Amino acid sequence: LLERAFDINNVPQEHREAIRALAALRRLGDPATRLSTAERQVLVHKAAQGITIALPRLKDPQVMLNHAAALTQHGVELDVNTLEYWGETESTQRALRPVVEAVIKLLDKAATQSQTQADAIANTITGPNDPRASQWESLAGVATLASYTRHMVDYYYALSLDRDSPQRKEIAAKAIEFLQQYDDAESTVQPAVR
Repeated sequence: LLERAFDINNVPQEHREAIRALAALRRLGDPATRLSTAERQVLVHKAAQGITIALPRLKDPQVMLNHAAALTQHGVELDVNTLEYWGETESTQRALRPVVEAVIKLLDKAATQSQTQADAIANTITGPNDPRASQWESLAGVATLASYTRHMVDYYYALSLDRDSPQRKEIAAKAIEFLQQYDDAESTVQPAVR
């Protein structure tokens, strides 16, 4: 039905890709949806392929954060686990790279958008009892979480690159440098590993 609606309404190709990407992200993020491996791979591919075109349509940072989480869960983690367990293969790395890049784009925009919205609200807060303070706190939390997660995802991006690539070492070094700010007892950020 979607393809027919595209044809009837003469929807340009780039808008089709954006709509397909957003629909794929919504479907991946729906906990009630049961997907076969093949269906999941198709949705992940559509989302990664159209994310650049779809990003300007996304305005809610929490939605972007949710989309990034769904794409990571369904499109990144299995390939990363495969690379960690069995070792690096060019085909797995090549399949992983565009999906990780899509996750990074979502997280970057979520961090930027939520920080911009938080700053705008912060400029209007009149006192400690202002009801907008909780909204500011929520948006600032989303900005921090998106930024933190984005730099954690750099590990996945580094894995998707060739072992001898200088870009791989550069990405890892920048991620480590950013994440060091959370490496103290006062940051309240706990390790993701048990």
